[in-house]
Amino acid sequence: GRRASLAGAAMLGLLGGAMALTRAEGLLYALVFAGWMTIAQWRTRPAGAARLQFLHATLVTMLVACVVVMPWTIRNALRLGEANRRLAGGISEPLPRFVPVTLYGPLNLALANHDGADGAFSRAILPDRDGSGQLRLNDPDQLRFMLHGDRIAGEWIAAHPGDFARLVMKKWALYFGSLRLGWTQWDLPGGLTGLRRPVDIFVPQRPWALVFWLPALLGGAWFAGRGGARERQWLGLTLLLTGAALGVVAFFFGYARLGLLLVPLWATLGAVAVVRAARGLAGKLPARRMAALRGRSGRIAAGALVVLLLGIEVAGAIRGHRLEATGSTLTSTNRLNRDQPVSFRPLP
Repeated sequence: GRRASLAGAAMLGLLGGAMALTRAEGLLYALVFAGWMTIAQWRTRPAGAARLQFLHATLVTMLVACVVVMPWTIRNALRLGEANRRLAGGISEPLPRFVPVTLYGPLNLALANHDGADGAFSRAILPDRDGSGQLRLNDPDQLRFMLHGDRIAGEWIAAHPGDFARLVMKKWALYFGSLRLGWTQWDLPGGLTGLRRPVDIFVPQRPWALVFWLPALLGGAWFAGRGGARERQWLGLTLLLTGAALGVVAFFFGYARLGLLLVPLWATLGAVAVVRAARGLAGKLPARRMAALRGRSGRIAAGALVVLLLGIEVAGAIRGHRLEATGSTLTSTNRLNRDQPVSFRPLP
């Protein structure tokens, strides 16, 4: 009924606001999802009261999302106003007070797009006069990056379109590194030898998991595109959110961890391909064997497989893993520098 529809819309707004507060780009994903839902529902609903009811639900979603984000926006205005008063005369220009979620967007744009950028996070271009590695608002150059980094990045992109296009390819390659991750605590089939880039997750050196992912995703997209209306809508939503994510990555950093946000959606497409392939193979089996698989013996075999996998995981957890981490160290210490790549390999 209408009450249930409005309750669902409110929950969707709550989720969208929480996504925006968790990650700034979560706001984009929420807007894309809400826009997709609006268009899909508007096209399928008859004109009149049904469309008006859906419009009410859309407005409720937007209102709830704004209510969720608003306390943080107010907090930002208060804190930034206090910072302006405290630093009056000590900074070259005041900080903006209206910041819906975060202030680091322009800074990250500048850090991600320049001549020496390789797609991963790096502070290399940020001026650091005292070598502290800390962002200081009283440094005019650092403040310029923080407040006007979007203009700095835009000027570089406009002057180097070819370099920017190649950089985007590098960022996307890092982003899809999330598909190199495998299964079980041994990260099969890629293994535990790999690299953790700054502010990112571990990615296996060997891309063997892609041998499964690529055909599964392509096959799942093909089957979903030829399936029913719901399957096609799910495929459209997955492609739309993937496109939005690639748009964000193109201008910022190529984090594999961001790819993990969409792995559940990609996995559903892979599951479609696996299920369709399994059904095709099952159709070629003799009727007697199919009956056995669907009966008690099939359930016993499936249960035994689950128990075996759980036993292997428990045994591995009890035994533990020994890994060697190598990389550059902080000055005057033997501690690894987290702002530089760190390599891992398993020890016997």
